[in-house]
Amino acid sequence: MAEWLGRWLPDAVRQGQFILANCKLEPNKVDQYGRPLPYAGHKDPMENKRTDPPEDLLRHIHMLKTGEAPN
Repeated sequence: MAEWLGRWLPDAVRQGQFILANCKLEPNKVDQYGRPLPYAGHKDPMENKRTDPPEDLLRHIHMLKTGEAPN
């Protein structure tokens, strides 16, 4: 264990720091309302996501609300 801690751990820590250097968030960035920006410098996970329901779901909901069978 002592050999691993002295020989391998320092290199693993340096490599990890090098790999993660570009992943640092800047917590001081805020939006126009003064709220912190959780995705500052990173892609918003909801970007390019579909938020409109599929057409078949809309038809099914319409059928449930009105009792009309779909064509």
